[in-house]
Amino acid sequence: MQFSDAFIQTLTWLIPLPPLLAFALIVLVTNRSKTLSHVTAIGLMGLSWVMSWIVFYYTLSIEHFGEHVIAALSEYMRTLICKDTAYDKFVGGDKAALSEQQQRGLDVFLGKGKCSTCHAPPFFSSAMGVKGGAYFNVGVGTENVPEDKVDVGRMKVSTQATDWAAFKPPSLRNVTRSAPYFHNGSVAKLEDAVKIMAGGGIANKNKSPLLTDTGLTDAERADLIAFLGALECPGTLEEPKLP
Repeated sequence: MQFSDAFIQTLTWLIPLPPLLAFALIVLVTNRSKTLSHVTAIGLMGLSWVMSWIVFYYTLSIEHFGEHVIAALSEYMRTLICKDTAYDKFVGGDKAALSEQQQRGLDVFLGKGKCSTCHAPPFFSSAMGVKGGAYFNVGVGTENVPEDKVDVGRMKVSTQATDWAAFKPPSLRNVTRSAPYFHNGSVAKLEDAVKIMAGGGIANKNKSPLLTDTGLTDAERADLIAFLGALECPGTLEEPKLP
């Protein structure tokens, strides 16, 4: 199964533009990528040379050809496809592709851990392929923060109280390589992010009822983290030779 940001119906929770165009615009204007899928975030590390030129040209004359630059960047991003992970090989019939610990972790992911509720395979994000996306409040960014200072997330667009502090679940492909975690980058280690989610998130006035304490043991969390390593995307980006 192929994966890329081209499959995402709505890339961010805020900008109502076609997904990759929205992201390209975000990068051009802010040079930030915290709202991206992990595949694109990793890919952009190898695109710093592109971005320096794009930002230069954008600054010079966005009104003349900025739209073409944004379209070109988004078109390139559609080529960043992750389809050959150890997990993909395993479900394709290679039962040796996952270690025994990773197979136990897959069982936890699909079963007791309830991870697939928000991160369903093969995209590992329930927001992909859904028109308008899907958004969940897991409590991140609400703890010990005055209510008027909380990032309200999707509610900025929907104006619905049920979307207060709700954010789109990212794909977990390449998640082991894309720290820090959550929409605000508040958690540095994957182990801690998994512990928060497996524990049912962080209590707040609008936490999703889908999140409950799954009661995972230390061993089960270790197995789960090992499985997430099987979602690492192979390959590297190489700078093309330009004329």
